[in-house]
Amino acid sequence: MNILVVGKFHTESFALHIAETLEDMKHTVLRFEPGARGRHITNDNFLLLKKARNSFEGLIANTASFRKKQLEELEELLNQKIDLTIVTHDFLYPDQVDMIKKKTNSPIVLWHPDHIANCGKFMFINASFDFLFFKDPFMVRTFKNEFSINAFYLPECCNPNKHYPLTLNEKEKAYYGCEITTAGNLHPPREAFFRQLKDYNVKIWGPPAPNWLKQPEIKNMIMNETVFNEEKSKAFRAAKIVINNLFPAEVEGVNVRTFEIPACNGFEMINYRIGLNQLFELDKEIVSFNNYNELIEKINYYLAHDSERDAIAEAGKLRAHGDHTYAIRL
Repeated sequence: MNILVVGKFHTESFALHIAETLEDMKHTVLRFEPGARGRHITNDNFLLLKKARNSFEGLIANTASFRKKQLEELEELLNQKIDLTIVTHDFLYPDQVDMIKKKTNSPIVLWHPDHIANCGKFMFINASFDFLFFKDPFMVRTFKNEFSINAFYLPECCNPNKHYPLTLNEKEKAYYGCEITTAGNLHPPREAFFRQLKDYNVKIWGPPAPNWLKQPEIKNMIMNETVFNEEKSKAFRAAKIVINNLFPAEVEGVNVRTFEIPACNGFEMINYRIGLNQLFELDKEIVSFNNYNELIEKINYYLAHDSERDAIAEAGKLRAHGDHTYAIRL
């Protein structure tokens, strides 16, 4: 099939995982990147530059002249034969969705990989998508029941070509090793969560925290380094426990780290969500917690029981690679 993927194609992006997996599956992939395009900044030393550029690009992308230019680019791309279009996030305006449907005469679907607070302008509610897939059962029910859109549940997953166990040397074990780790942006809920774990040896991987976020109690945990692909696998493997504290807007669903952590053979502890029961066997493949007291109790237990921790991590890896990959979802 000739498949058009719409999204951002920087390192570890959702659209890039989809495009590369489709190519591995022997499909022909066309890529369209909406919005202003520039080289994705991954170096955390240039965080302010990245924020400034993103703001500038956002202003440009909302101008009428830029929208017209992008519509012309998209229309030219659609002169090729396209059997299916997969859109990630709320990137397309309704008129762009209409044009794709008209020009290709083939299905166009949205696969939205974020929680309800990150739905952009919610333009997909007014667009003529044939199918819409969301990772949170709450979002599916809400959008189907209140707006009568053709919504379905499709959670995120892992990419076994990027998320797999690695053997660490002694230097890497020393650098990444700790009792507890996590990876992601440092926002107020994450700061407040890890503030409660200041008595443990913790390493938080990700870009530097915003200047306005107070963080004295977790300052020593912050590594000020984003980890991608192999570095992420090393960080998850070297820690005894990888805590996946979900953002509050993850109502019933889970994030992508839910799958990436066990895929890298990390031992995962995660906030309980209703959707977890459909994805993993709890306390046998990953470990969940409902509140602070249960979290501390389970941290202390599993830090003292290496063999149980290793067995759960191994079972989680087999489940992630066996049931929760991009190839299976697609």
